[in-house]
Amino acid sequence: MSRIGIKLDVVGLDATNNGRSCRNHECCGQVVRSGDIIVFRGCEVIVNNIKERGIAAHIMKDGYQSCRVGFLKRHMIRKEGQLEGVRARVVQVLSPDAKKTTNKSDRAKYHHNKGACVVECTSEWQVPTKPKNKKRAIDCGVLIGTDEERKTKQSK
Repeated sequence: MSRIGIKLDVVGLDATNNGRSCRNHECCGQVVRSGDIIVFRGCEVIVNNIKERGIAAHIMKDGYQSCRVGFLKRHMIRKEGQLEGVRARVVQVLSPDAKKTTNKSDRAKYHHNKGACVVECTSEWQVPTKPKNKKRAIDCGVLIGTDEERKTKQSK
């Protein structure tokens, strides 16, 4: 199944923490426009003084990875290995302005996530490999067998 064309939300465009500002921009996410190319990279972020894994969205300028502009939502972290290096095109940048973003729920999404945009994947995701051991399979979210089979195997 091809994952080219799948749409994802990049959030936190208006925040300046976790590397989203640089010497050229006070807030790097505010330079994102429709048609820009984004590349995804795994990273560590600090949330409430706790280090967590995240998937950063970097804008591409002149063919090179540039500023970190936002992150994929937290539930996508289990796909970090598949999304590493995947490129996407910005389809829509959400705005609090009713003239630019007419959908009320999209404006709410903008406020809830401190800025957001919708991107469409333009390159293929990496194919996940089957983990060698069962514990790693459960950690990766890969379910092997039925619930009864897993319970009997774990109890042995």
